[in-house]
Amino acid sequence: MKDSLSTALLGILCWTVPAQSFWTRRYHASVFTGDWIYIDGGEIADNGQYDQYDRENFTSAIDLSKDWTNSSLSFIRTERPPHISPLNSAALWFDYEREIIYRFGGIPSHATEYLRSLDNPSPSIDKFTPNDRGGGVWNEVIGLVGSPFPQGITAQSNVATVSDGGTAYVLGGWTRDNHLAKQWAPGLLSFALADQKITNSSDGGYVQDFTHPGTMINIPNYGSRGILMVLGGGNTDHIRGFNNITIYDKGEQKWYSQVATGDIPRPRAFHCAVGIQSRGGSSFEIFIHGGVVDYQPGPDAANSDQMYILSIPAFRWFLANYTSSTPRGGHTCHSTNTNQMILIGGVDPRNETFELEDADYGDDQKDPWAQGIGVFDMTALRFKDSYQVKAEAYQPAEAIRDYYRVESNKYPNTWTSSAVKELIQGKSSQNSSETANPQVSGSKAADSKDRGSGLPSHVIIGIGVGCAVAAATFTAAVAFIFIKRRKQRARRGIGLINLSGEGDDKRDFETSSTRKSSQKNLYSELPAPRKFQEMPNPRTDITELPDTSKVEIAGKEKIPPMEI
Repeated sequence: MKDSLSTALLGILCWTVPAQSFWTRRYHASVFTGDWIYIDGGEIADNGQYDQYDRENFTSAIDLSKDWTNSSLSFIRTERPPHISPLNSAALWFDYEREIIYRFGGIPSHATEYLRSLDNPSPSIDKFTPNDRGGGVWNEVIGLVGSPFPQGITAQSNVATVSDGGTAYVLGGWTRDNHLAKQWAPGLLSFALADQKITNSSDGGYVQDFTHPGTMINIPNYGSRGILMVLGGGNTDHIRGFNNITIYDKGEQKWYSQVATGDIPRPRAFHCAVGIQSRGGSSFEIFIHGGVVDYQPGPDAANSDQMYILSIPAFRWFLANYTSSTPRGGHTCHSTNTNQMILIGGVDPRNETFELEDADYGDDQKDPWAQGIGVFDMTALRFKDSYQVKAEAYQPAEAIRDYYRVESNKYPNTWTSSAVKELIQGKSSQNSSETANPQVSGSKAADSKDRGSGLPSHVIIGIGVGCAVAAATFTAAVAFIFIKRRKQRARRGIGLINLSGEGDDKRDFETSSTRKSSQKNLYSELPAPRKFQEMPNPRTDITELPDTSKVEIAGKEKIPPMEI
């Protein structure tokens, strides 16, 4: 009971951090939840001490429900309880249905002197239950405290991973044995978010010593259950290129590949990637940024600041046209519910000492992005220093739209196999029509929902409430206009409009909840002119004067129906 109370109290101890002391951030994981981006683990150098990193003992949150600039942004920080270790290079997934963040894998922070210890950490899967204020509570799900971790499955770090809303997928990565040697983690892991079960399926021979992280993107539009795409990554001897796109059919559990064309990026690892669907679902774009090109740190790595876009179904690469100025690798990124991508942290690969996995030293220059946060407009293809809540919805860049205007450009000129052609051109996944949010994003710590449009449930509810409020506001405005006209007509002695259909002396308007059932009565005809009866005359010796005050309304005039 005491531990539970302590954990609950830690979950609400949140505060903001000033931006001035920030230097660089590395090894972290992050996840998009709709109104927030949560950042966990990794190491931060601050107070100008670039040669000394400290482990991050907090889970930080970025509020996406309000506007901010990179320099004015305040992080909401939640202290992690003692039994939840700070980890580097882990993976985070968000369960939209139950509103839970899961953490998988990772290695202890270098600040814990793990590299000088022969003890491997016990594998675990932890969960963070966020609140609506950017805080939350950590607990273990599988491991020493929760259910036992399955035999034969490792909780590796530096993985390619993505969640489709129902299942999280993990590919590659590594652990260390008791002699601190890296051990490659084979197989494609899947973690069912609903029942919290993890399994290892065969990778079909795809993965070969996949220790340097690539990225994985979920695309729900194709196949019976959607597809996964794996981009980049590899090992010290071989980094995978981007001219041949690896595809995993989740429904058939089969691996395929398809040749891509256009402005193909050079091979790289430690990059970040997001995916987002265009309005109307005609195309799906994957954005990749940064990384260590050819896994060769040094001055020639300046072009790792470039942004490349792979557009599906054409399987064509496009290069954003801007001047590179902030190369970085080992960062994370997320698409939002608008045309804005948020990029977080990373280290400059131009530094000759760049080595993300084992470095216990710092970067020799301060991150040029204020607080290590970048914002990229995915339609205009440019970086900016601010985030706007009411930014426009995503639509592909003009160059991509122009390309698809040529009918023959919709699909590749050459398909690698008939199976891939059928997968992309054939029946779409039913998942793509279940919701209305076009976002499906992936990252080194990825977070996408298996929905073609993927709005979180609370966002959908908010839209419904907003529509109801708008309808009620419109009804009230109409009521105000009619009442005003009634009063004006009454002053002029003109017949009144009957809005209720039940008599001229009823003035009540329907509420939004009953408007539909009585709508047919709302636009009734003008009532017939009232017949003014004379008062009974008890005195027969009084002669009545002729009535000259009556105003007759000629005929009945129908009110035309209103468009709503």
